Amino acid sequence: MFSLNGVVAPLFTSLHRMLTSSFISEKRRRIIALDILRGLFLVVLIADHIPWSPSLYSLVTGQGLLFASAAEGFFVVSGILVGYIYGHKIMGSRKKTIQHIWKRALLLYVISVIGTLTYTLIALWSSPNNIVGLPLWPSDLQSYLLNTFTLRYSYGWTDFLNRYAVFMFAAPAVLWLLSKQKAWLVLPASITIWLFLRDVALFMPFSGWQIIFVLGIVIGYYLPNIEHATKTIPHTIKRSGLFILTSLSAITFVVSVVSAVIIPYLLTLPGITLFDPVVLGQLEALRNSVWDSWFSKSSVAPGRLIVGGLWFSTLYILVRKYEQNIIDQTIGKKVEYLGKHSLYVYVSHGVVVMATYFLLPPSINPGNILLSTIVITTALFCVYMLAKHRNLFDSLISNSRGRINREKF
Repeated sequence: MFSLNGVVAPLFTSLHRMLTSSFISEKRRRIIALDILRGLFLVVLIADHIPWSPSLYSLVTGQGLLFASAAEGFFVVSGILVGYIYGHKIMGSRKKTIQHIWKRALLLYVISVIGTLTYTLIALWSSPNNIVGLPLWPSDLQSYLLNTFTLRYSYGWTDFLNRYAVFMFAAPAVLWLLSKQKAWLVLPASITIWLFLRDVALFMPFSGWQIIFVLGIVIGYYLPNIEHATKTIPHTIKRSGLFILTSLSAITFVVSVVSAVIIPYLLTLPGITLFDPVVLGQLEALRNSVWDSWFSKSSVAPGRLIVGGLWFSTLYILVRKYEQNIIDQTIGKKVEYLGKHSLYVYVSHGVVVMATYFLLPPSINPGNILLSTIVITTALFCVYMLAKHRNLFDSLISNSRGRINREKF
């Protein structure tokens, strides 16, 4: 007979064994599943940034309005990779590891600042139409520059590079504490900051989003231990646990898509006869009433953190289990490739989005679902081709001190 306690208890036992066992410092192999997931999250982010909606992609991406988004997924994968790649290195070569991480952080800082300045200039140049499509800094130039260079402000399609840079600067401290077996200090500190500062304007959005990145680092640091511990769980228990995770994820995802995408779309259709517009309006009002307190994206509200954790856990387990089958498929290889070159892809996708605003402004016919789907698919293909032919970009900087390491950018 199925017992929920029979599933949960062994999982907690394995978690305790993982945290209290000695750190596994064996040579780290690249985890293909993480590249696939990072590539998948990038595809979702790019699809949501293309100014054409709704599309068939909206049924998966939710246009960034679901209970959790690909942005959180991208952050947790980035944190996991930091913990997984550098966790065992910081114990043996601390100075070199810190320098390597901070070089990455500096690169992110430079890209964030340059991106914000560039997109602002484009928006001003295209004034009064502002083809960037986003409101400009409302105050004076001095405060704009101050907030840009201190990473308090980002504009255009650099919206989380500033957070990424700040967290990478702080990552060595987290790794050092973990190497000293002080996870008990790291996690409570991160949770406390999230609990009490996530809605404080002075610390937003860093105070909320840091918990995703820090949790990622902790998971990545202990990932070999975690995967080793799960091997001791009986097959029937693992199968039951996966069934529960998958079922809960599927149910919450469908509810999220219906409330965030389908109902708002139905409300835009004139003369609805199949659905009562009054009932649909009430459902939409209910969703809006609970959104800020439970699913706010800027502060990473509790509901977003819980649902995001549920969805990511399910995705990771499934992709990890079938990673070889996925990359055996053409589309799987392409998604993995995007994930391996994530920073370059994220930066270059802004160029494609800008080109879309120039060449295919959404005012043409944004309500045409099929046309929107074709435009987004074309944009995704363009981003992929930019990534595949990035040697053209490399050639621009080949005469400098050296080419950018593709694993770094």
